[in-house]
Amino acid sequence: MKLNSLNKSKIRIGVVGYSTKYFNKKEAESKLKELINKIVKNSKLPITIVSGLTNIGISAIAYKIAKEYGYKTAGYACEKANEFELFDVDHKKIIGKNWGDESEEFLNNTDYLIRIGGSEQSEKEINNAKELGIKTYEYNIEPKVSYCLMGYIDKSCANDIHKQVKSFKAREIKPINSYHTTIRYWLSDVDKSISKIIDYLNNRFKYQTILEAEFNGEIETFGNEKSYVLLLNSDLLMAFQKDIDENLQKFGAPPSDFSDYKPHITVAEGVTKDKKIDNCKVIINKWILTTNDDSTKDSETIWEKEFKLK
Repeated sequence: MKLNSLNKSKIRIGVVGYSTKYFNKKEAESKLKELINKIVKNSKLPITIVSGLTNIGISAIAYKIAKEYGYKTAGYACEKANEFELFDVDHKKIIGKNWGDESEEFLNNTDYLIRIGGSEQSEKEINNAKELGIKTYEYNIEPKVSYCLMGYIDKSCANDIHKQVKSFKAREIKPINSYHTTIRYWLSDVDKSISKIIDYLNNRFKYQTILEAEFNGEIETFGNEKSYVLLLNSDLLMAFQKDIDENLQKFGAPPSDFSDYKPHITVAEGVTKDKKIDNCKVIINKWILTTNDDSTKDSETIWEKEFKLK
């Protein structure tokens, strides 16, 4: 690996860190902005943010900041990056087939390197950067575990909706047994309070809990995956969510990142042509709490309660 020399005509700030792991994104973004501003100060040189090309994890946050600040963007990655959503960078280069094949080229196009969390590859790159004489900045941020409390739609209602949705032109039609509305999602440390939360849920759902909501034809398409969702209309469901939210915080869950709660059912991803779905009544009678540390893509069910319809 050749010695990197500081570029005098521009400032290239490399950023590495977590990719798919769950972590506190607000904390990461705040710290990353602080470090970038520390490097840039009042410089009038053109700035480029250099990262791993994918629009996930720390790279996504770095590129978001670059766009916010009006900086150029560059991405260096191996062919495996094509398995993920890529950020539309100003300069892109794919090198090699495996993660790490791009590291040398990445570092040779970096004047400063910031590491926010990350695993083995990030640590290897920061150590190589130090050997090359690249000025480095590091901030350790602990990975998180995700928790999601969901209310599942009764099969009869889900079946009626699915009959219409399956004719859509979309990248992915959600299966009937996946139809649910999220009640509360949060990230936490490996949670010592989860046992208290499960005790609370057992007590909260001790008696039959079946909620009804209306779908009145209001649809939204949002997010990178172009999620096609049916918005639910129910004052009772809104009040129920608010009560759950407040009580979960009492038992250790952090405040929700989604203050503007909109109950909805995701029925498809990547819909290429909007279609309307008939108005209908939705019955929620199954409640599930899942967890995922993102070491795999599979969530684990840690609590479940279902109330059979008569």
